[in-house]
Amino acid sequence: MTCPHCGASVYENDVKCPYCDSFLENRNADNTRRPVSGPGQFTMNGPDQVNVALVIVSLLIPIFGIIYGAISLGGGHQKSGKVYLILGLAGIFVFPCFMGIIPMTFAFLGFAQ
Repeated sequence: MTCPHCGASVYENDVKCPYCDSFLENRNADNTRRPVSGPGQFTMNGPDQVNVALVIVSLLIPIFGIIYGAISLGGGHQKSGKVYLILGLAGIFVFPCFMGIIPMTFAFLGFAQ
């Protein structure tokens, strides 16, 4: 195999070129090229599907939705990452308003003392 960056001859299974220190591309079983993750990079495994339990948690605990949404976006799950991030941001505004309405409703109906 030849390094696409410097043209040096490298082994087929090498991840980095020993000469120019750049990351190489590997081939999958179907002989398609894919980039190799570098240090500090990751990809999330599994399909990019929205989980209902995580949607509920993202609304009830907004910081979880924001953090998990950012992790999902960084890991390559664009669809679910956007959903969790948006719901986490919405949860910051919706949940406190909702929690303020419940006590006011009980006070208005005379249940609270």
